[in-house]
Amino acid sequence: MDIRRRILLRVRTARRDPAVNAKKPRRAFPTFETIAALVVLIGYGGIAYLEVRLHAAQPTFDSQSTYDAHPGGYRALYDFLRTEGVRVERFERRPAYLDVGVDTYVVADSPVGLAGYSLADYDALERWVKAGGRLVIIGTVPLPDELKVPPIAGQHVKNDRAQPAVSAPLTSGVASLSGDSNLRIPLGQAQTQAPLVADRAGIVASTYNYGKGSVVVITDHTLFQNRNLARADNARFAYDALTAGGDRTRVVAFDEFSHGFQSGDSLWAVLPTPMRYGAALLGFAFVLLLVGSLFRFGPVTRLPMETERTSSEYLASMAALLARGGAARIALRSVADACLRDVAASLGMGEGTPIARVADALRHRPDGGAMADSVLELNRLRSYERPTDTELLEAVRVAATLRKEHAPYARIGFGRRSTTSRRSA
Repeated sequence: MDIRRRILLRVRTARRDPAVNAKKPRRAFPTFETIAALVVLIGYGGIAYLEVRLHAAQPTFDSQSTYDAHPGGYRALYDFLRTEGVRVERFERRPAYLDVGVDTYVVADSPVGLAGYSLADYDALERWVKAGGRLVIIGTVPLPDELKVPPIAGQHVKNDRAQPAVSAPLTSGVASLSGDSNLRIPLGQAQTQAPLVADRAGIVASTYNYGKGSVVVITDHTLFQNRNLARADNARFAYDALTAGGDRTRVVAFDEFSHGFQSGDSLWAVLPTPMRYGAALLGFAFVLLLVGSLFRFGPVTRLPMETERTSSEYLASMAALLARGGAARIALRSVADACLRDVAASLGMGEGTPIARVADALRHRPDGGAMADSVLELNRLRSYERPTDTELLEAVRVAATLRKEHAPYARIGFGRRSTTSRRSA
């Protein structure tokens, strides 16, 4: 029975406890955060969809693009070079952005030509080759006359089996090539060229120096297509011609700007590095805000209802403020001056009376020796330049004792209280 009564008593006490029975406030639905999260998700979804559509678009013609996996593309060539350890990349910007980070720049024939190229791009490409770059031209690519590209024309080809014309690092290990194009450099117009691969119809591949750099011209664009790369020694010749004789440390960049894969200059690309870091931090903070707003990580707590401060808390805060400001000396002198002035007035003396005379007057009274010593002690404490808290409390204690005996109307309060001439409502 005792246990049952204890349980019932606890249940009743819990029911009467307002803290237990208080209802938890319902949390408002985060409308703004939800809308922001949906906008971000929809944006990323749209970008991903466009990327998939872009790379999944399959052309119906031979594009010579390294993204194209159809028979007429160069996807197999790109994967082959990467498998062999060549530092190969896709260059999706204008030739004006070529720099020393690219060693070999490959421009392949495009069905739409060099669409989007400007005079500034051609000038930048020419300067890049003169400064030591290596340009590989595959097919009939329209380039300015300043690069001195030899003329390419269609020839009558009976058996498209070209062979190396000279023994050079660019044709090392190549016995024959097999292609489907009849484009050649006529033998009569190739006096300034060093032939690499040729047949009876003309030159298939040649090279020549231009400034500090060099230019390699390959007329048959079908040699490196996906359908023909494994035929004869096409893959070996591609490796030698694009890596300058097997140098895997050279960066080989395929032009994709003319094939429609254009990255351009985005706002993120032109921002300075500190601003990129700042934007990343802002994005991370926004994600944390969303997570903190959508998910609860702790129990609901009730805010305190009593916000009004008591007079004791006000006095404590003011005391702490004065203590931090070093007001002990001012407070001690104010208490001592008010007390000594009241003691002198109670003896019939003026405010400017010396402290020694006030003490002598007290000693001539019955039982006034202790009071005289207290006056001298208070005057001594008043002379301190940097009194401590203990000395301040001692001065207040002495002043309270003196004022209790000698203050007018036996009032213990410190200082003179002036009566207001007009009371407020």
